Amino acid sequence: MGQPGRIREVRDEIGPAGTLDLRAMINLEQRLVPDLIEALTKRYTILRTVSLLQPVGRRVLAQELGTTERRLRAEVEFLREQGLLTVSNLGMALTAAGEKLVEELAEYVHEARDLTRRETALAERLRLERVIAVPGDSDTSETVQKDMGRAAAQYLKSILTEGMVLAVSGGTTLASVAAALVPGNYHGRITVVPARGGMGEDLDKQAGSIAAKIAAKLNANHRLLHLPDSLGEEAAAVLAQEPEIKEVLELVRSASVLLLGIGVAQAMARRRHLRPDQLALLDELGAVGETFGYYFNRRGEIVYVTPSTGLKLENIKRIGHVIAVAGGASKAEAILAVLSYNFPPLTLVTDEGALTGMLKLLEGR
Repeated sequence: MGQPGRIREVRDEIGPAGTLDLRAMINLEQRLVPDLIEALTKRYTILRTVSLLQPVGRRVLAQELGTTERRLRAEVEFLREQGLLTVSNLGMALTAAGEKLVEELAEYVHEARDLTRRETALAERLRLERVIAVPGDSDTSETVQKDMGRAAAQYLKSILTEGMVLAVSGGTTLASVAAALVPGNYHGRITVVPARGGMGEDLDKQAGSIAAKIAAKLNANHRLLHLPDSLGEEAAAVLAQEPEIKEVLELVRSASVLLLGIGVAQAMARRRHLRPDQLALLDELGAVGETFGYYFNRRGEIVYVTPSTGLKLENIKRIGHVIAVAGGASKAEAILAVLSYNFPPLTLVTDEGALTGMLKLLEGR
């Protein structure tokens, strides 16, 4: 009895030339063969994870995917038989055909997980220039963080032109951007600078180290800011008059592109070694998100500021391209708080976990 109605529904998805766009095709598959999408997405995730971790052993891959080696074995064998990956003593790696398939399926999986619509919804609500979200949640998968870094690196290279000054902040997520950047050759005609001084954390996470790695990948110039980020205002003002430091600070504040991270307020305050009374004050003020020493409440209002060498908020407002890179469901509230502030046109690179969390928070407002 219901079949003619279903046929009409299917026919309505098809254009006048009998062709389907990607979204329409996925809608049909979800109605007619939902198991196909589930199986395809699962195998794509395996291939994508191998691509990011290769060569990788079965045990590590199973842990990363949150499954067991026994369950994974059959899928790996199927993908090997299809000529998409190889297995050796070193571990699993993708073949050329496997790498190509991961590229070709990326857009399909993006649509199947409804990411495009949700990216657009968040961009419109927060008045962002663009939102780019990768599948998964970096809170539970290191691979997703690497994927997010790769997406940010690709976008960064798409906007860089000779003569630009690129300022880079620190943190684990931005270190993954530097690691994922495909080498280029700008013949020293781009300058990369740290957006802030050092924070006394792991060397690889410091803004200066990340700026140097990005410059090496791009064959660009770089300048370092040899100042701790926690200097008091008076000491920072005195040191800022030193010719070499003054020159680098002027470069930083004239940046045309900014790559920044966003942190959870309390976590960032502890990294900055704030005193217990300051931590308590942040709670009292309702601070949930942080960037560049500025702490924001849920309404996107600045409620607390710590001294910071390098970029100031007034400098950021004059930068042409701002790229924020942050993900993980646990950071959703922090990212939303910072991006609710009146920044210049900004592109957010994030993951599905944070995207889902932010949209839920916005629905509750």
